Amino acid sequence: LSQVSDGNYTIRINATDTGSNENITVTRAGVYVDTTAPSSIAFTTPTNGSFLAQSSFVVNVSFSEPNPDSCIAEIDGLNYSMARGETTCSLNRSSQSNGTYAVRVFVNDTVGNNGTSGTMNVTLDTTKPALALVAPANASHLPATRPINFTLSTNDSFINNVTLYIDNVANETNSSGRNGTYLFAKTLADGNHTWFV
Repeated sequence: LSQVSDGNYTIRINATDTGSNENITVTRAGVYVDTTAPSSIAFTTPTNGSFLAQSSFVVNVSFSEPNPDSCIAEIDGLNYSMARGETTCSLNRSSQSNGTYAVRVFVNDTVGNNGTSGTMNVTLDTTKPALALVAPANASHLPATRPINFTLSTNDSFINNVTLYIDNVANETNSSGRNGTYLFAKTLADGNHTWFV
């Protein structure tokens, strides 16, 4: 049989010879044809591109498939079995190192058809940014007639933004996300001032 649509079928076979002898009918019920792979595989958590300040993440996916069997998560090239509900699968990855993880999910149905998700990236970062206040030095005496260059350096691969505070008030935020040196040029009134980032 070819070109048979997906679905349940009952098959009956009768055979007759040249002497008109007919065999007992052979019936096969519950024959299921399924040529369609699981589809609509979507990550519900985490969101692609997420940055999480923790050492674990939970992968949750939903999908469309009338006869699901199993799910496999591929994380940076290694495979992990997932717990499956009806049309959902989940995997908890705990005690993970800092870094970015690339995740794909493979969903199999009961006859071996396989559906594959796109790639989802999640970054774990439990380390606070390392900062160094470069200038002006503590207890500096500077002229108020020209801008003062507030300079600092960072050492963190996942910088999101840097905010300069002058006299405990947020003064300016740099959201370039780069790792390295930041400079803020400010003109201040005469007097004592404090600054931090």
